[in-house]
Amino acid sequence: MSTVQHDPFPFMNLPVELRLMVYERLPRQIKHTEVSIDGERAILVTRHLPTAILRTSKQIRLEARTIVEKLVRQFIEESPTKLIELGKAGTKMRQKKILDYLMSQIPRERMAVEDDEKSDIEGILQRLPKSSGLQPTDLAAAPNIARFLHQAARARYRPGDDRFHDAPGGFWNNTVVTVFVTCAPYKNEEEFRCFAEINHRHIRHMYHHREMPHFPHDTWIRDGGIIQVEEDVSLERAIDRVPMLCQDGYDDWGKKIEGVRDSWGPAMRREDWDGEWLPS
Repeated sequence: MSTVQHDPFPFMNLPVELRLMVYERLPRQIKHTEVSIDGERAILVTRHLPTAILRTSKQIRLEARTIVEKLVRQFIEESPTKLIELGKAGTKMRQKKILDYLMSQIPRERMAVEDDEKSDIEGILQRLPKSSGLQPTDLAAAPNIARFLHQAARARYRPGDDRFHDAPGGFWNNTVVTVFVTCAPYKNEEEFRCFAEINHRHIRHMYHHREMPHFPHDTWIRDGGIIQVEEDVSLERAIDRVPMLCQDGYDDWGKKIEGVRDSWGPAMRREDWDGEWLPS
């Protein structure tokens, strides 16, 4: 049986202007990795960019390095760390083991970055406990746990984001935004909203407290909303829904915001949910 031989595409014969356009359009992906701790489940949202192109040749590295570094900064580092909590069947309340784990592990990796310790994905894999901590549903996806922590440790605010100019971490973005997925049935919209508000306050009271000391490497958990899906229905198939958020007029630290009333509605636009959270 004969096989068809294909000559490699003569990429370097293209004009340099076209090669630069290729670098600027490198494919970007969002991937989901399901993990668990003691029966609690969540999805880690990671961003992927083929930086291996920089190892192709010295000439390509010279041409592409500045462009790829800019893409990494804008697509990966300046995107808040995202987590999707998967509620157990019949559960209407968030769980805490995975959030607690991230609050302890992300600062550890942030300090590794600042101390010039080995902080690449391989280095993180070596530090992660083998028998405890986050366990992937698919063992082949274990490196994505390290990738998630790698990205969280390097997350930073976008330039000009005045809301966070006085953040304890400076330009580091210490925020983990979490969306809670529930399969539990609700009697009506009012009950759904009630539990959304309870979960919202739970996040604030557990992970934002004015009396708690905060240091540059502390991690903040921010409520990204709640979304209800039927059991065995994937988030991608729930095309008519986005996370809903109940705002109770208080900031993350429990301080009343002047002129802000209670509100209930979508936590984000449909295009943001599709483009920033769901796998591509």
